[in-house]
Amino acid sequence: EHVASARVAKSTCSRPQHGCENKALGSGLETCSCDGEDPKSNAAEQAYATVGVGHGPLKAAFDTGDVQTWEPMRFKMVGKIQDSARNHGQVVHMIDKLTGNEVAVKQIPNSWICQQPEEFDRQHSGEKEQPWVSIGCTALLTHAAYQYVCPLLGVYRDEETTHIVMEFARDGDLFSWCSSSYVSPPGPEREALVQPLARQIIDSVR
Repeated sequence: EHVASARVAKSTCSRPQHGCENKALGSGLETCSCDGEDPKSNAAEQAYATVGVGHGPLKAAFDTGDVQTWEPMRFKMVGKIQDSARNHGQVVHMIDKLTGNEVAVKQIPNSWICQQPEEFDRQHSGEKEQPWVSIGCTALLTHAAYQYVCPLLGVYRDEETTHIVMEFARDGDLFSWCSSSYVSPPGPEREALVQPLARQIIDSVR
């Protein structure tokens, strides 16, 4: 949560990335008028308003009525990315031939994810893996145009599988990157490499 605080005045707002147009703050200690009005800090509030779920559970941010019929001729398989063991499925790399875009598709058996979140909760009471919560959270952040999320492009279903289609992250996930061979051993070089990522992570959750 962003809390407005006084800072040494600068010629421009120190947060221009948030769209502030204040140009010439006065001298001494001042608070820019954009403080407390950070659009990104209100992104979740705006998205909740958009999807109409108030402060309800995250799984309610996705309307299961929006699940579409899977069109196998539309998506071309490129290859498997990884298993999704806790969801009893897998994540694959595909091409959406309708748009020409690369996508990542998480494929989960219908017998596991069920038709509705309520049905999943009944059948898997106490389960830590919550696919409908993940879908709802991603839908919420996508509605908010949150810059650090891989947007949810759609949820599709055929007779056996639910296909969760998201934007493809070409460089993989953070965990894979950290364990890759081109990341330097611990030391100054690695710290310099990780620094911009650390800043983005902190920015994404504040």
